[in-house]
Amino acid sequence: MGISDTRYQLSLFAMFDYESVENRLEKMAAKGWKIESTGVFFWKYVRAAPKKKKYAVVFSKDTSEYNPYPTDGQHLLRKLCNDDGWEKEAEWKQMEIFSTDNVEKNLETDEMVRLSSIRRAMKKTFIPCWTIALVGMLFLALQNMARLYTGNAQDEYGTLWAVIITMYAAFVSAAVLISYRIWLKLSEGSIREGGKCVSARWHRRMQDGLSIGLFILAGVYLLGDDISYGLSSIAYVLIYLVILIMVVIITNLFGSYLKLKGFSKKSNMICSGVMCVALIILALIVLKASRFIM
Repeated sequence: MGISDTRYQLSLFAMFDYESVENRLEKMAAKGWKIESTGVFFWKYVRAAPKKKKYAVVFSKDTSEYNPYPTDGQHLLRKLCNDDGWEKEAEWKQMEIFSTDNVEKNLETDEMVRLSSIRRAMKKTFIPCWTIALVGMLFLALQNMARLYTGNAQDEYGTLWAVIITMYAAFVSAAVLISYRIWLKLSEGSIREGGKCVSARWHRRMQDGLSIGLFILAGVYLLGDDISYGLSSIAYVLIYLVILIMVVIITNLFGSYLKLKGFSKKSNMICSGVMCVALIILALIVLKASRFIM
């Protein structure tokens, strides 16, 4: 299979925005691309015959990126779906993704069970990750505010922009968490009235818009920065963010390797956690040696 037969696509879906996952996969199938694997930031597709397909996402408490083999619960779920004409195509975190060639067919799901499964999944990944991002950005903002207040900032322009951008990033993190709570309340109300979980597409548009705003702020800073003073506070922030993303990617790849080798869920989680901590310590040592730590 050549490079032209493989395609990677950035897929930053929120766990509760399952409709966007289904719609994306349906559009890709119609264009002749079949999902092969899912990652932290990128999903891999392989070329296939263009086909109209219907996708459905089912949340399962047994599904995990750490389980080396399907559990009894997963086997049962897949059998029930197969008997109903649905074929498993992929899994992502607590999602089991099924498809069928019958585009008029719907996968029957109890909406209250779906909502409970989403809430459980969000507590495992989405909420902790965004909470850490919120706390981390607030810490960096306060750290740079203290430098400005005490007059210890070597580059006042860069430090001021570091405060602005980290405060904005904290605002984005808080907005994402609050928007999930809003979606949850709206879905609970809809289900009580006999409906289903409400659409979360507005969340993705909001998140994309806020992310673009972050890049615009960074661009405005760079256009007005005098780089003759060397690395400024905002440059340090960007370095930290790049390192954080790399730690997440490497840890995820390591966990996927252990899963492929048949490590148990518990062993995989422990080893991946140790790897994550080790990478962070190594990064701090390298940054300190390079005088990149302020």
